Amino acid sequence: MRKQIFSIAVAAAFAIPSLANAYVEVQTVEEDKALVSFDVSQTASEKGRASLERTIRAAAKRVCGPLDTRFAGSLSAASDNRACFRNAVARAMRTVESGASNIAAVTSN
Repeated sequence: MRKQIFSIAVAAAFAIPSLANAYVEVQTVEEDKALVSFDVSQTASEKGRASLERTIRAAAKRVCGPLDTRFAGSLSAASDNRACFRNAVARAMRTVESGASNIAAVTSN
């Protein structure tokens, strides 16, 4: 009985952080654009905001291409991709911080 209760308690402990992340969905609209939908209440906590920013960064990597020179093919391409990444994340985070929408567009331009 104790093992069963302990197992349930451990499972619940792992489930709670996933509930804190609430609702985040990434939808790729085009090759150079992704939409990140999120629950606005998620931005109220530092942990939720950090999780959302990680999701936005992952979407920006997909939209902008490889950030590493080895995978981008050239130093110029990697530099362009990094600039795209920084700008895409900054634009999406401005949308998040404004609170005007629960959808942040991650675009390459």
